[in-house]
Amino acid sequence: MENIEYRNFTVVADATDATDGKTPNYRVAGYATTFEPYLLWDWGDEKVFELVERTAFENVDLSQVIMLYNHNGRVLARCDNGTLEINVDEKGLHIRADLSKSQYAREIYEDIQTGLVKQMSWGFSIDKIDRVETGKNTTLRTIKQVKKVYEVSVVSIPANNQTSIQAERAGKRAAEERSLAGRKNALVAAINAILQK
Repeated sequence: MENIEYRNFTVVADATDATDGKTPNYRVAGYATTFEPYLLWDWGDEKVFELVERTAFENVDLSQVIMLYNHNGRVLARCDNGTLEINVDEKGLHIRADLSKSQYAREIYEDIQTGLVKQMSWGFSIDKIDRVETGKNTTLRTIKQVKKVYEVSVVSIPANNQTSIQAERAGKRAAEERSLAGRKNALVAAINAILQK
């Protein structure tokens, strides 16, 4: 049995409308992890930060990943039937899911839409990791190579506040929201660059 690790992340949900503006299309999208460092553990006098390297997903087969609620229970979506898409982009591990295929998945969508559930997580195993002491009682774990991604989950408690999931909107409103999100990401990156100087 492989050592499976889990990471929880904050997600943001929004109402989703189909083309008629009334019927939900039950689609969500977001990031299961990002390539920015985040605080993994804080034991008071010792802190551990973690960073997933941009190349960590090279040669990783993502075709069998499933989407769950709280890392167990019934499957909400899956890559091999086309209801879950997972891609690595410049920001991180991006997911899109169609939660319309079962009553259970639609109920989870409603929880995301209403803001009752605002986090994501992922279950994975690591092939290569580096640990570096970056200061007194501070460690940076860098995931250099992911061995396998087993699942992405909608969960209750986040570990990384840099990720997001949203219910997708149809038509012009969706394009406007994507444009706004892109401008927001560019602004955050510019602010982070200034703060790091």
